[in-house]
Amino acid sequence: MTQTQLRQPLTMTATGGELRIANVRKSYGNSRGVESVSIDVRPGEFLTMLGPSGSGKTTTLNLVAGFLDPDEGSITLDGKELSGVPPHLRGIGMVFQQYALFPHMTIEENVDYPLRVRKIHRAERKSLVAAALELVQLTDYAKRKPSELSGGQQQRVALARAFVFKPRLLLMDEPLGALDKKLREAMQIEITRICRELGATVVYVTHDQEEALAMSDRIAIYNAGRIEQLGTAEDLYKRPETLFVADFVGESTVIKGSYAKGALVHHGRSLSTQGAHGSVAEGSAAAVVIRPEDLTVVPATQTAAIPEALNTLEATVTKCVYLGQSRKCLLTTATGLVINARIPLHAPPELFNPGDSATVTWDPANSVLVPSD
Repeated sequence: MTQTQLRQPLTMTATGGELRIANVRKSYGNSRGVESVSIDVRPGEFLTMLGPSGSGKTTTLNLVAGFLDPDEGSITLDGKELSGVPPHLRGIGMVFQQYALFPHMTIEENVDYPLRVRKIHRAERKSLVAAALELVQLTDYAKRKPSELSGGQQQRVALARAFVFKPRLLLMDEPLGALDKKLREAMQIEITRICRELGATVVYVTHDQEEALAMSDRIAIYNAGRIEQLGTAEDLYKRPETLFVADFVGESTVIKGSYAKGALVHHGRSLSTQGAHGSVAEGSAAAVVIRPEDLTVVPATQTAAIPEALNTLEATVTKCVYLGQSRKCLLTTATGLVINARIPLHAPPELFNPGDSATVTWDPANSVLVPSD
């Protein structure tokens, strides 16, 4: 299918609405679901709510969908307050982990269902269904039943059904959770492509950080009912604002201590934070976060060549794992700190055997300084 063919059905688009969630709170008895959550989702933006189970992301999605009512705050779509509006009248498309396709209906009948419910004229329905099926590349499967399709194809049917009536907003709650890794990665690309073609505004919920990083324009990191940080994938990875975000997004080494005169004091060792992103108060508990690719592991026989400007920690190699493009090297210091580093494949693996001594180095400017507990 050519790009020109893909763009032909886009007469059904211009779906991107503006969602505003302002100071929303929701409790379940004595338990807080979400605590003063505020997000502005731009028209056409793909925003992901990411966090561990029970962090409040699905509660927020259900508040937007109308399955729950907020205790406080407001939710508006294109400036119109959604409070009191039932889910079926909000004009929002929804895709869930369980596709909920009607097993007795054909694929085109499943996609047509939201249009029939809205009493759209038959001729227009036929055109919209054909356009939706072409966009998800299922035109040739229109007369089949859901049981005759693969999991990925069923997911595309659910997506077509969600956007066929031209909603201003698409909500997706763990839509790829039931798929295997390879199919899931393929569907990430498909969903992103389709939403871009539509110009759709999407709010997507997942606990899979790789999925969030791969698909999103921006990501809201949830923790204990609050948003810890909202930003692009690069913001969250390279410039985390809290220890939770630094630890949750990607792999990292976290070194805790106290901050004094431009350095982190860790078990009596002064580690420079010159040029590091972030700031903390003088004398406060702090942590330095370094990503694996920003660490260098130097064998004990080569430490004389380490530049003075770099931070160093002596450690013992615990384990090295081949990852294809690099080796993951885990080391432990005398204080029990676990260091997660990457070793390039051209480095002789015999230099990093378990039990070997090594020195880990990093440029202070490639670290992030955050408050600690």
